Amino acid sequence: MVIVTRNRRGTLLHTLDQLSAPEQSHRVLGADNPSSEGTESAVRARAPQTTVISLSRNLGSAARTCGVLEASEPYIAFCDDDSWWGPGSLSRLDLAAAGRDLAYVPEIVAHHHPPPRSDPTGRRWRQARNALWFAWKRRPLSGALHETASVLRRGLSDRAVARGISDAVAGSGLVLRERRPVGPELERRLRQLDHSM
Repeated sequence: MVIVTRNRRGTLLHTLDQLSAPEQSHRVLGADNPSSEGTESAVRARAPQTTVISLSRNLGSAARTCGVLEASEPYIAFCDDDSWWGPGSLSRLDLAAAGRDLAYVPEIVAHHHPPPRSDPTGRRWRQARNALWFAWKRRPLSGALHETASVLRRGLSDRAVARGISDAVAGSGLVLRERRPVGPELERRLRQLDHSM
């Protein structure tokens, strides 16, 4: 299991407490993005069974890749520093062996306990930017246009979203160079997801 963190020591330690229960037998790798509040030493003291990966700079969510590269297990589960898988959930999650690419299994439980956000506007602009980058990189033209129109409408009345749009445009060159749209079946599922939200 790979967890990414940055400057959320207390939240991470709480999550590691949940993952250290006897019925949670999975190896945990924590990628520190890097924190300035003593996260690494606190984790080594409180959860010595956790492998800490100390990064030299903040890689954001790409730090997960560093965790995957350190892992030797055939399957990797991800969680954030404020979330964890319920006891026994990962042992039920062998979808590849079952020949499935997506399934609903009610016995699989993931817990998410985010702390109060100190900067909700920062979160909104990042969500807007990331939604556009994902749409432009992975959605077929119709899906990309649909998502772009949705974000633009929100940007008319929300300055944080407008900032996200501006950032997305500024970074669009790399995104478009790596464009690789999904196939029709996955796009159909993404559309269903869009309509359910």
